[in-house]
Amino acid sequence: MINERNLSFDFEIPTPFRLPRGRFTKKEDFRRAVDFSSRKIAGSGAIIVLLDADDDCPVDLKNMLFGFIAEMNKNISVKIIIAKREFETWFVAAARSLAGKRGLSDVLDPPSQSEDIRDAKGWLGRKMIQGCTYSETVDQPAFAGVFDMAEARRNSKSFNKFFQDICSLLPEV
Repeated sequence: MINERNLSFDFEIPTPFRLPRGRFTKKEDFRRAVDFSSRKIAGSGAIIVLLDADDDCPVDLKNMLFGFIAEMNKNISVKIIIAKREFETWFVAAARSLAGKRGLSDVLDPPSQSEDIRDAKGWLGRKMIQGCTYSETVDQPAFAGVFDMAEARRNSKSFNKFFQDICSLLPEV
């Protein structure tokens, strides 16, 4: 992503703090996670919150989470990025670039409205060759390292928003 814009930065990414999706909408759990993360960056960085919208409206969810942060009275830089439906919809949007990788079929055509499909994990699983299955914990990081971000940006508004948010954050860090 950085290379696409010919940017160069020297920064450290701490181990992500994972919070189950259901706990993101619980004010105290979310605030505890943000507080913990803010202590890890010690005031010299930014926090990126990334989660699936599932069936929630991404804008409403983002506004709610920013409301939780505002009540904390902390001077921290936070970007909240919400994948419409699921993180995997970004892979579906860039399906052609994943053809033949990690057990996926050699020919993959994304649906015309990739962000509107339900169960993107299932879609990926159904596109696997016989004997292979999609594993979120194994395949998600592997696909994230190889999918075509330009293709994902063209086919997914939420991925394009993610890309823009990250690029806008980098000069701050």
